[in-house]
Amino acid sequence: MACNQKLKNPHYKSAQNAYNNAAQAFVAAGTPVNVLGILNTDTGCALKTNAGGFEVECSGLYRISYDVTATATAAGTVTLQGYKDTIALPCMSAQATVAANDVVTLHTETTVYIPVCCNGTPTINAVVGGVAGTVNHVCASIVKLA
Repeated sequence: MACNQKLKNPHYKSAQNAYNNAAQAFVAAGTPVNVLGILNTDTGCALKTNAGGFEVECSGLYRISYDVTATATAAGTVTLQGYKDTIALPCMSAQATVAANDVVTLHTETTVYIPVCCNGTPTINAVVGGVAGTVNHVCASIVKLA
């Protein structure tokens, strides 16, 4: 991988931070959150950001954080669950009970070791659901700690 432009330097700490203010409809069964609207921080060489979340290219200890503001279309419980590929990250879960048309902000974060093998790169993402609605804002970040 070419890693020598701007802050994409192997000697810099890897960090990605993105936000998206575009409206995103979601269904009760769950819809992945699109994080890539504006990429605020893009340093180091261990991470990439795409619409579906973050790609981890180097093994290490990572701090992952998602803030999602959503408007529910019905009463119920809005959920936000983080995933590594298709496996739920148990400490990266948040929920809130809402009435129809309530606006709620959910925050979830975790610190986790992510191993990377030579045959693929893990993807970190989050799914919002529980009730149908619209995501109004998402801000997500991942930082390689060690």
